[in-house]
Amino acid sequence: MTTHEDRASRRAVLGMALGAGAAAVAAAVGHASPVSAADGGNTVLGAANEAATLTKVTNTAGGAAFAGYCGPSGSPYGALGMPGYGVWGQADGTGIGVFGTSAAGNGVYGSSASAVGVRATSTSGRGLHATSDTGFAVEAECATGTAVRAAVTTSGFALATTGRVKHGQVSGVKSISAGRTSVTISPGVDVTSGSFVLLTPKANIGSRALWYTTDPTNNRITIRMSSSRSTSTLIAWLMLG
Repeated sequence: MTTHEDRASRRAVLGMALGAGAAAVAAAVGHASPVSAADGGNTVLGAANEAATLTKVTNTAGGAAFAGYCGPSGSPYGALGMPGYGVWGQADGTGIGVFGTSAAGNGVYGSSASAVGVRATSTSGRGLHATSDTGFAVEAECATGTAVRAAVTTSGFALATTGRVKHGQVSGVKSISAGRTSVTISPGVDVTSGSFVLLTPKANIGSRALWYTTDPTNNRITIRMSSSRSTSTLIAWLMLG
């Protein structure tokens, strides 16, 4: 005859078995293992999927073929590409190979420790095309090197612009006061012995000579006039080099 104690003991054993099974399932879900399957198999979520050939996703409805998102406390990458081509986008016809957009951050961001952060090439069109409604279409910053380098090897133009060009810190208009023959400028950038300055008087200075001298030690430029005038003389200047 089965006693009350026997039934309680069987329930205890069954409960421990169910608890161990649930713990095993939770551990498997929380710690996904890498998956190595033959080509043509299914993609497994939450695991490292390996394949010997290219995996291609196509959306026949015309929308995005792949969308990657990251959680607020997870990895900062919606999609991560590893060595080789980290991300390679190719468009047939007139589409867009790679498109990046952001409401407040960086639409596309590229960095490199020693090579090229972002490289754009084209055989006939634009290697890089950037537009902006109110801000900067292209912004480049550099601590000690060259922020933007443009070069042409055979023919053409290293830089071609349409519209006004603004040179901050290295250009402006300075006034030589009445009765004086010089004015000194501290542009706030390095002035070297190779720096040269273009000068344009904004008044008729007659036969007076106009020139400049540089002070690389103190990073200063001095605009000089051969003789003074009875009124102040505005001089537009542009430093290059």
